Amino acid sequence: MTWLTAHAPVVDWGEGTTTLHRPQGEVVLRSRRYHQGQAFAFMSMSELQQALLAGQVERVYLSTVTAASDDEPPPAAEPDSSLSTGRAEVDALLDRFKDVLRATLPDGKRPASRVKHHIREVEGAQPPPLRPPIRMSPHMEQELRGQIERLLENGRIRPGESPYGAPCFLVKKKGKDAWRMVIDYRVLNSQTVKWVYPVPSIDEMLDRLAGAKWFTTLDLTDGYLQIEMADESIRKTGFRTRWGQWEFTCMPFGLCIAPATFQAMMSDMLPKLGADHAAFVLAYLDDLIVFSTSLEEHLRHLERVLELLLSRQLYCKPQKCCFASQRVSFLGHIFLGHIVSDKGIEADGEKVAAVLQYPPHRNVRELQTFLGATGWFRRFIPRYAHRATPLTRLLKQTAAWVWGAEEQNAFEDLRRALTEAPVLVPPDHNKDWLLYTDASDVALGAVVLQETDEGPRAVAYLSKTLSPAERN
Repeated sequence: MTWLTAHAPVVDWGEGTTTLHRPQGEVVLRSRRYHQGQAFAFMSMSELQQALLAGQVERVYLSTVTAASDDEPPPAAEPDSSLSTGRAEVDALLDRFKDVLRATLPDGKRPASRVKHHIREVEGAQPPPLRPPIRMSPHMEQELRGQIERLLENGRIRPGESPYGAPCFLVKKKGKDAWRMVIDYRVLNSQTVKWVYPVPSIDEMLDRLAGAKWFTTLDLTDGYLQIEMADESIRKTGFRTRWGQWEFTCMPFGLCIAPATFQAMMSDMLPKLGADHAAFVLAYLDDLIVFSTSLEEHLRHLERVLELLLSRQLYCKPQKCCFASQRVSFLGHIFLGHIVSDKGIEADGEKVAAVLQYPPHRNVRELQTFLGATGWFRRFIPRYAHRATPLTRLLKQTAAWVWGAEEQNAFEDLRRALTEAPVLVPPDHNKDWLLYTDASDVALGAVVLQETDEGPRAVAYLSKTLSPAERN
């Protein structure tokens, strides 16, 4: 009843919607339609694992069935502390900073960022050759024109006359009935002086979450478009359409050093929170995570971060943020491909499911894609380098492409290891460490553990393939 009183949901049974009135806006939840003819299959765990490996599973549901007696009430559902405890305080805080939480950027306002994006070209570079606008269907032309008009209205682009004019087109957003405008800056990028700004190590960021129990993730609204272009570089962002030529007053997507500029902006901004900022907030490009050991402390940390964003006129998309939770999603869905909670760090189930659907490979490029995907989670996989050796051998330039039983077994073994990946604990530098090592003729392996209330738990698995010189 507490949740119902706080949110006063309005249920429309005919439309299958539930409307929640929140301080930061109205939220509409839509249910999936159930079809009477839909078939459900029951299977054992071993059958499920085989189906996952074969890519035959689209969706899995877990239900718990208990016998009910007339004299015993049904068991109460375990309350979600991230929704019930302190929710009123969280909502009040978000209401105070509603100007920061915007699904769209303010109209008619060019961003005034302290860090500006510069495009510096190599000596002797000339404007890329002009190419005619790409032909599109009437439907896509209408969509592109609408996006350009919106960018004009909010001051992100302006008419241009420079000799720079890259072609643009539309691509479908993954899993959405929407289109993204893409500008082909490849020639410009090839003659841009590269700026290699340090991007935080993902493993180091995960390690810094040790001891945290409350999390907030913030996703900046159209993050790149919130960084101002340097005046002398605006002309170089020119792009062409059938209706004219335009140029960006803010940093567009597609420029090769845009990620470096964004990380530089974050590195310039966060120290304004104080010398202790790294103990409660981290940034990876346009995503931030605020983490704390208690809800009271978390509200103080979150308030400081929102105040800073407000002072810098930076905006977050509330639909992609998660506030004061004990289990968070980040980078749109997961924090750097991982699920972070007060229990530890685990691999994102959706990303693992995507890897499980990879078919056996037909060439080196497909194999590189698979190894890149599994390598993202190598800290979760014991003896990763050893298990992947039959596959990494195929990447050598001198190796002939032969996909035999050994390669297929290694491929299936890595996929199986992902389904068994443990929940890791962030390191606590005040505790003792346990290190177990292993070696074979082709690779080294190790696991780092620490004592917890549940006994020794893994912090990370490490592995390395031996070079020919190291094998001698």
